[in-house]
Amino acid sequence: MGRGGRAGRDGGLVRTPVLALLAFVIAGCQAGAPPSASEETGLLEIRATFEPPTGDEPISMGGYAYFATVGELVEEAIPVDGTLRVHLPAGTHPLTVVTRPQSDTVSIVDGEEQREVYDISAECEADVEVTPGGSVQVTYRGIGGSECELIVGEG
Repeated sequence: MGRGGRAGRDGGLVRTPVLALLAFVIAGCQAGAPPSASEETGLLEIRATFEPPTGDEPISMGGYAYFATVGELVEEAIPVDGTLRVHLPAGTHPLTVVTRPQSDTVSIVDGEEQREVYDISAECEADVEVTPGGSVQVTYRGIGGSECELIVGEG
């Protein structure tokens, strides 16, 4: 019994420093823990508008589709009647928005409208600064099919 008690004391002595060390490590990790995802990222909101061409440029009968690429992200369509929202890490990101003429033929596949789009006819680029927890609004002005402008603002 004395032996069991002694082992218990030795185990207790061993456990106490281990528990203290564990508590210290956990406290240190919490103090240096990274901020939450909402603090590390910001929101980029991209909307597209169409304006008639400035000269005698022909207009695509099917209209135009607009696509955005941010940094390493794959080209994403900007909704015709809405805004493309992209959550990004805080920092400066290259943004490219392009105009593509589209076919006037519409197909419905699995309940989704599908149109064929053609080669890029206009392209605009800008660097956008995304702040932690903030938002940046970008308006892409498609002017006819061959001109464009990016307007960057903060929200």
